[in-house]
Amino acid sequence: MRVRRRMPMRRGCLAGIFPYLLIAATLPPAKDFWRESDYHKWSAGECETLIERSPWAHPHTLTGLLIPAPMSRTGGIAVDRETRIGGGFDPGDRETHLVLQMRFLAAKPVRAAIGRMRLLRNPGDENLKREVEAYVGREDPAEIVVELTWFSRPPGHSSLREIEAFFRDATLDYLRTRCYLSSSETGTHVPLAGYVGPAQGYPGALLTFPRFDEKGEPFFSGTERTILLRLEARFGTIEQTFSPRRMFWDGGFTI
Repeated sequence: MRVRRRMPMRRGCLAGIFPYLLIAATLPPAKDFWRESDYHKWSAGECETLIERSPWAHPHTLTGLLIPAPMSRTGGIAVDRETRIGGGFDPGDRETHLVLQMRFLAAKPVRAAIGRMRLLRNPGDENLKREVEAYVGREDPAEIVVELTWFSRPPGHSSLREIEAFFRDATLDYLRTRCYLSSSETGTHVPLAGYVGPAQGYPGALLTFPRFDEKGEPFFSGTERTILLRLEARFGTIEQTFSPRRMFWDGGFTI
């Protein structure tokens, strides 16, 4: 059966999204709350959970680094120890994690969480309410959109500059052979079709993949065991799997 192509997601739909992803959580959200409740009732904490750790979002930890404590002094002479990877801790050392946050930005529940966060920040704005309803209610676009952002715990680690530099220098031509989505059922590699990064002023990276093959059939149906996102970067090769059988919302598969 031929699947009707959807209209592409307009760039304007993504404008202003990133600041709303930074809202702090309030109450601890219930597990899979999106299956039980209307998004109009989601709390800020529930929205944050959905866009950070859910079937449509995953924080991929790149590495764990042992960061030495501040310089110690022995006999009045400063001793600066080198950063070590692995091994045990010395007194005062701390562990730092570099995280690549991934989310399927065009998936309906992610759109719902983003829209709900905007409404929580602007209660009573009827024009915004209509915009959010239209934004959430439209069909999935012709592209699958994966957003990547990066941070460290604790924040501000210098290695983030290396990640930023990679995505700033990257181009679509460079990434085409280094980034794809694939299905565990068919093994088909869905190549990257579009890229927007820091060089274009985006506070992260947007990877877009075609949703349909040349016959108009969707690459992913929700029946797959896993969907794999693979990215070869200067700082390492990323392979993150998602569970499409959990990526159902409001009665349908959405990604």
